[in-house]
Amino acid sequence: MILFTNQELRLQIPSNAVDEVANLQGMLDNSEKDFLKPRLGASLYDRLCKYYADIEPNDFCDTIINGTYTDNPWSELLVYAQRMVANDAMAQNVEKQILSVNGSGINVASSSDFAAATKDQIAQGKESYRQSAMTSLNNMLSLLEGWAKEINTPMPIEAETKRHEAIEEIVTLWQESQYYYYHKDLLFPTCESLQPYLDIYGNRDKFVRLIPDMLFIQSEYLEEAFGEDFIPRLLQADENDKMLKKARQLVAAYLKQRTSVINFDKLTRSLAHDDAITIRESIHRLLKKEKAEAQAKLDAAKEESDLAKSDTSNESASDDSSEGYKNNQPGSRIFVTPLLC
Repeated sequence: MILFTNQELRLQIPSNAVDEVANLQGMLDNSEKDFLKPRLGASLYDRLCKYYADIEPNDFCDTIINGTYTDNPWSELLVYAQRMVANDAMAQNVEKQILSVNGSGINVASSSDFAAATKDQIAQGKESYRQSAMTSLNNMLSLLEGWAKEINTPMPIEAETKRHEAIEEIVTLWQESQYYYYHKDLLFPTCESLQPYLDIYGNRDKFVRLIPDMLFIQSEYLEEAFGEDFIPRLLQADENDKMLKKARQLVAAYLKQRTSVINFDKLTRSLAHDDAITIRESIHRLLKKEKAEAQAKLDAAKEESDLAKSDTSNESASDDSSEGYKNNQPGSRIFVTPLLC
């Protein structure tokens, strides 16, 4: 559990007028388990719960109010996690809040101080909570991604701090989650790398949901078209590699054709189909050109090697013929043929 007091709930959802957060605990718990835990991974989620259990909620709330919560990575992560859970719980259960189940049956809750919300207002409120939950999720994943990059950057020994140690622990635990930012087996290893090719508004949750599609495209489309060595080669390529850029364009085109994670209209999918054919042919031409250039280099190297061998052989023959006859050498003989008249 990472949210237990009324003050914490109101800091995350200022408009909420719930008198007792315990009445929402079941909904909050469901959101923690279904929405937060998969994004953090079980190990990091459990560790965050332990951190929350060891702190004083009132002191934690004070750090949120005065803005010092960012001084402690665990507190900063907890703020985003609470914001996610609170908004998701409200989005999932806002309709239930207008109902009252009692001895008279199921009734609509009402108050003399407030006017009843219309269906449209309820729908708008639900969507607002959902958007806030997704924004908080993306902010949390972006925070974790930034920390992961930070610990992978070499630091002087004297720069090691408790903050750095906390970040290192968080990132190490987060690596067990499928939402860990770096996927080394993909041509798009990060959300950031996909964004220039397919606009997902930097949505890291959407990027993770696209991963099964990207893996399928790589194995069933690209490897089938260009060979099993194609993907491993590109995974080692520089970001500016021409072939890598074309392959990423092709993956993005295939994503537009087949994914259900993003809603593309029929025209967009049709254009993506045409783009995929064009890009695939372009890659084939580039591979053919590379093969021809590689063969030309091999032929040139062989010709140079053969020429060098020929020169060496000629020099050796020349050395042997220029030795000539020398007097006074052991074993030397002169044969004189008599003059015949």
